[in-house]
Amino acid sequence: MSRFIQALALFIGSIIGVGVFALPFVFSEAGFLLGSIELLVLTVAVIAISLMYGDVILAVQGSHQLPGYAKMILGKKWVRLGSIISTFNLLGALVVYVILGTKFLGLLISQFFPAQAEVAALLFYFTLGLFVFFYDSAVATEIDSALATLLLIFMAVLIILGLTHADFNFIAKINLSNILTPYGPILFALTGVSVIPRVARTLGRNKTHLKQVLIIGTIIPAIVYFLFVLSIIGASPHGVSRDAISGLAATFGSGVVMLGALVGFLSTSTAYCGVGLSFRGLLQFDFGLPKRSAWLLAAVAPFLLYGIGISDFVRVVSFIGSFTIAAEGIFIVYLWKRLRHVSIIPKHYDSILSDALIGLFVFGLMYGLILK
Repeated sequence: MSRFIQALALFIGSIIGVGVFALPFVFSEAGFLLGSIELLVLTVAVIAISLMYGDVILAVQGSHQLPGYAKMILGKKWVRLGSIISTFNLLGALVVYVILGTKFLGLLISQFFPAQAEVAALLFYFTLGLFVFFYDSAVATEIDSALATLLLIFMAVLIILGLTHADFNFIAKINLSNILTPYGPILFALTGVSVIPRVARTLGRNKTHLKQVLIIGTIIPAIVYFLFVLSIIGASPHGVSRDAISGLAATFGSGVVMLGALVGFLSTSTAYCGVGLSFRGLLQFDFGLPKRSAWLLAAVAPFLLYGIGISDFVRVVSFIGSFTIAAEGIFIVYLWKRLRHVSIIPKHYDSILSDALIGLFVFGLMYGLILK
């Protein structure tokens, strides 16, 4: 397999994940047409941010993440801000995985022990975090690509089934009062910034191939999301469920729902392990916590947030996308503007492109702050 295909698969695989399960519901709330327009606009914005980050990576020697690039380009005083942004993103993602993973695993357990389903699912994820975060990511790394492939296959099956059973009368319906509802979830589902340094290393820092991977690798998930949303809404005549899967029982029966829950559970579990280890590393190496303290906090923190009532999957995804990912986007724009030399985006686009992106993401930050 060529380096280009490896890098493209890595980038697409990092983007297409559990965020896709929030999209059918938020599109149905705003109206499919409005959601599709936002998907198009945000796809262009995410491509621009990814290319800017690609420029940052090519301009700085060595392998880093966002805090490291902040230190190299802006100075030490900016490292803490980069670390805080990363903390919110990682911790927020862990909460999302706990919420959605518990939902999917609960659907499976409820077939045998309905009364204990939620408690058993929560206990599973808590135990999984305690074990995996203390040791290594080897197990999660080995099965991640297989589960990503399984998720894509299942999505393809759902898209085909959904489109063949769909009633497309919903396409023209618009609800202007919910016009901003898809904004955060779309950003959450489309962003793959954290893996771009690995993509660049895979390509040997080839600027032409990196540009192509970042553009193609964002467009393909956007097309998949569009078709997935179209099929799920069309195949959910009684309303779209918040997790996109459980509401399909009326159309396809419980068998398809259980299969979807199984794939969702496996994919969520793998993502939970990978992100949890990144969060532990951030606490340990960026914030200087002892290894055991970082491990315990990474394992416990998402459940503390879940326990105080942060348990609405769509609302958490909306907040992360519209607030923390928007903040990350602004930070990347600022990093890019400070570069003396660029390789991907010509500097004569600086003013109009930077202003447009900052305006879009500041709007997202404001929306995230007032989101109820």
